[in-house]
Amino acid sequence: FLGMAECDRHGNVNVSKFGSRLAGAGGFINISQNAAFVCFMGTFTSKCRLQLCDGGLKVLQEGSGRKFVDSVEQITFSGDNARKNGQTVYYVTERAVFRLVEDGLELIEIAPGLDLERDVLAQMDFRPRIAEPLALMDTRLFQEAALGLDSRSSELISERLHYDADTETVFVNFEGLRLDSVAEVEQLAAQLDPYFQQLGKKVKAVVNYDNFVVAPVAEAAYFAMVERNTQKYFTSAVRYSTDAFFRRRVGRKFAAVKSELQSSYDEAVKRLRSLST
Repeated sequence: FLGMAECDRHGNVNVSKFGSRLAGAGGFINISQNAAFVCFMGTFTSKCRLQLCDGGLKVLQEGSGRKFVDSVEQITFSGDNARKNGQTVYYVTERAVFRLVEDGLELIEIAPGLDLERDVLAQMDFRPRIAEPLALMDTRLFQEAALGLDSRSSELISERLHYDADTETVFVNFEGLRLDSVAEVEQLAAQLDPYFQQLGKKVKAVVNYDNFVVAPVAEAAYFAMVERNTQKYFTSAVRYSTDAFFRRRVGRKFAAVKSELQSSYDEAVKRLRSLST
C-alpha cells in the first residue's frame, strides 16, 4: 500500500516532482514496480472538505487541486510497465476506486451519496473506463460503527453459493472476494468443504471471478485449493471473468490446474454444456 499524489489516464503515478519542488523517489520505484500487487491510496482531490452522511459521503467543499490529471508531471510509477509485467494495481480514494486495465484506468466503485458526473468525473482531467455495473462502496465504510467483518465471514456460504438440483450445478459467486493471506484461503476452504460434502455427490460448477483478487503470497495456496476441489467435488467446472486483464494475468494458472477461464457467464455455461456432453 503506497501513497498517491498524482495519477494520470495511463495509470502512471507521481510522488516525486511538483513544479520546482523535487521530493525525490527514494525506494518508491523499486517497491512499486517489483510488487505483484500494488494499492495506491490518497484523497481524490487536494484539501477537500467531506462529511459522512447516512452511510454515504457528501462533498462540502471541493478540493483546490486535482490529483487525476491527463499527464503526471513526473512518472514515479509506470502504468505501462505494470501492464507488461502483469501487476495488479488499484487506486483507492475516499470517493472512488479505480484499477489498472489494458487501456488505462477503470472506475469500479463509487462512494454512496455521490453524483458520478459532478463529484467524480467532473473533478478529473480525463474520463476513465467505467465498469458495468458500477459498484457502490460498502456503506459501512461511511459510518462510525465497527465494520463487523468477523460476522460477515460466516455469511459467505449462504450468500455466494447456490445449488440447482435440476441441472446438478452449483453456482459460485466470488465477485468482489479478496484473499490477502494463506490463512484466508484456508478459511475459505474450510467453509467450502462442508457445503460440497453435504451435496453427497460430484456436481457441475460455474464460478464467477469478476473483481476477484488473491494476493501473490496466497496464490499458490489458492490454486492448490482450486485443483483439489475440482478433482474432489466436480464432474466438470468452468470459471469466468469479464475482465480481460485478469484473464490474461491468471489464465495460465487456472490452466495449470486443469481449469478453464471464460470471458462471460454465457460463454461459461456454453462451455459447461459442451463438457457435459
